[in-house]
Amino acid sequence: MGLRKLATNSARLLRGTALSALLNVIAVTLAAKSLDTASFGAYALLTGYATFVSNLADPITWQALIKFGSDVSRDIGKHAEYVRLSIFLDVAAMLLASAAILTIGPWAFDIFGISHEYLHVLWMLAVLTLFRAQGTLIGLLRLNDNFAALSWHRPIASVVLLFEFGALSVGRHPVEQYVLAFVVSEITAAVYIAAAAYRHFPHLSSTKWLSPRIGLSREELGAFGRFLLLTKGTATLNVLPISADILVVGSVLGEVGAGLYRVVRLFAQVPAIIQAPIYQAIYPQIAALIAKDDVRAVRRLAALTSLGVSSIYLLYLLAFMVLGKTIVTSFYGETYVALWSTAVVLLAGFVVAGLALPLSPIALSVGRPDILLRTSLVSVGLYFGLAVVLMKSLGLVGIGFANIIFYVVHACLLLFQVRSLVLKS
Repeated sequence: MGLRKLATNSARLLRGTALSALLNVIAVTLAAKSLDTASFGAYALLTGYATFVSNLADPITWQALIKFGSDVSRDIGKHAEYVRLSIFLDVAAMLLASAAILTIGPWAFDIFGISHEYLHVLWMLAVLTLFRAQGTLIGLLRLNDNFAALSWHRPIASVVLLFEFGALSVGRHPVEQYVLAFVVSEITAAVYIAAAAYRHFPHLSSTKWLSPRIGLSREELGAFGRFLLLTKGTATLNVLPISADILVVGSVLGEVGAGLYRVVRLFAQVPAIIQAPIYQAIYPQIAALIAKDDVRAVRRLAALTSLGVSSIYLLYLLAFMVLGKTIVTSFYGETYVALWSTAVVLLAGFVVAGLALPLSPIALSVGRPDILLRTSLVSVGLYFGLAVVLMKSLGLVGIGFANIIFYVVHACLLLFQVRSLVLKS
């Protein structure tokens, strides 16, 4: 039953993310063709800056909500209090992030190689960040198996973005209009998630959610807070190589380098398309099996997921090695064909990431997020140090080699610790 549910939920999310990725590839290709490399790099850095700050501030409440919501699923009142606490944290975090985008903007532009002529764009990015307080709403939909609604979240943003970029591709338009198009597409997706959550949980509109009092004991608040801090620290460290890499490239290689790397990421996003929905679907399943003390089922589910995902990544890597140069030349021209080697090296790291995919949900489900935090501190610190050093000596391909080392170190450290937990169980 667990495998069937995992397959169903993963397939729903995979269809949505695959459609979203396809539309994004078309949209970004239109932008890359319409803008020169430096302007395209500026667009990538501006949107990357907003994504980085919001990811840094996001408390990742959905993971804690799944953990504690599963434990009190039959206690409606207690469940509602956890939801209310999560909503408060989401809103407060995004308000702080929006203020941070405006206040540290000039300083951040200097560090990440963004021209100050785009400082007036900061207000758009700040407004966008306010709409990213969605963690609790997404967590509720995941916890209650409403993956059908979630599967349309990213495609809606991509459809809007493609329509807007298609209109902008006619004639010459400034970078600011492309940033505005991105902001509008993300806000549209946020409104959809809010509507979907309200449809399934209409009590969210009750005025009691505005009360500052949270009906949880000090022990319950402490347990929730500790879990949230540990998972937030881990998630932030894990997302940094994805959300901050474009900024690191900009700081070392400038706007042109960032523009080139943004195209590389188009091809590297295919593993993320596969990984994200499977992770989101497998975590609730593993949590439920751990709650039943069914260790054998956990091992079986983890092994099948690990082998399946890494095999898909390997096939994609081999296909890109054969067809990649032709695809890059056909869609982007000779200017970008040199990026093939960087993309190949980057994709090799994802094969290792696929093998380690089930380890994080296991650690979270047994209440040991500290394992993930320690592992991420070591591997992410190593990644950014190597990325800067290798890019200065090897150019853009250096970040690809840093990516491989990151995933190997991360997987080995995680496997050693999680294996001990499972053996003890």
